[in-house]
Amino acid sequence: MSVSVGTIPHEEHATKGVGIMSDRPVYDELPLEDEAGRSGIWNIVDRDGRLNTVDGMFLGMGSSHRPEHKGHPGEQYAPRGVHCSTCRWTEIRIFRDTSGRFCIVNCGASDVAGERDLVRVSSVATAFELAESLMTVDRRTRQKNLPMPARRALAQAASYNDALRDAYINSPVTRS
Repeated sequence: MSVSVGTIPHEEHATKGVGIMSDRPVYDELPLEDEAGRSGIWNIVDRDGRLNTVDGMFLGMGSSHRPEHKGHPGEQYAPRGVHCSTCRWTEIRIFRDTSGRFCIVNCGASDVAGERDLVRVSSVATAFELAESLMTVDRRTRQKNLPMPARRALAQAASYNDALRDAYINSPVTRS
C-alpha cells in the first residue's frame, strides 16, 4: 500500500510534477477523475507531513465540490461552521497497489485563505472492507450511509476491479 519514507515539511498536498522511476511514471499530485485506470507511483503527503508512496493503479475519485457558493453572502469565504462546498469539500480517491491492497486517500480540501488541505491515507485488504471503511453513521438516525463522494469513487473504481464491482453491487448502502 503505502510506504512511509520519512517526514517532510507540509506545504501543499499536491506538489507539481511527474517524474520517472524505472519504467513507471511517478506523480507528485493527486489524480483527477478522468485519470482513473492510470498506473504509476503516487507520492502523497498526509496531514501530518508524512510522505506515503502508492505504487499501483488509480481506480476512482469522488468529490463533494460544487461550483457555486452558498451560505455566506457578501463574504469571500464561508466562516467555520457554515457549509459551502465551494470553499471546503471532500475528495475520496481509491487505488489498488501492486500487492493487491486497496488504498483510500481522503482529502478535506479547502480554498479558504490560511487553511490547508487535510489528507489521510489508509489501506484495506479486501473490496468489502473498502466499502465498509467508506461508510459513515448518520448522527440523527444512527443509520449507515455512503456519502456521495465515496459512492462516486466506489462506483468509478468498480469499473476497473471485479471485487469492487461485487462489493458495490452487494453493499446495502449503495442500493439506497
